[in-house]
Amino acid sequence: MPVPGQQHRRGQPPASWPTLAAYQAGDVRRTASREVVFGSNWCTRQDQPPWRAAWIQTTGEFVVVHLAGDREGDHGPVRLLGTFADLAKVETALRGWPGVAGWAGSLAWLEHRIAETVTRS
Repeated sequence: MPVPGQQHRRGQPPASWPTLAAYQAGDVRRTASREVVFGSNWCTRQDQPPWRAAWIQTTGEFVVVHLAGDREGDHGPVRLLGTFADLAKVETALRGWPGVAGWAGSLAWLEHRIAETVTRS
């Protein structure tokens, strides 16, 4: 099980999954958990499908999902950016995110903010 506030290391669960269905199948708690979405329009480039960012309450995982599939379960890949014991830490790290999401390169901003917070934890 992931250590809250840390990125995954060798011997821990994988940091990415090919699809949302594969991610959810890896831990049954993910499907029934409360999910706090931090936008569905994180971009690398404007001409590519966006990513959705979310914190999964029961696992503490903060993930991004590439919204590239035809159906919800087909979206992917899913990338685990870090784990957090509580929502407040994520909200603090991402303060101001609504003004950033949607811009080209915004996914890199999100990844940096989460990595910076995980490193300080």
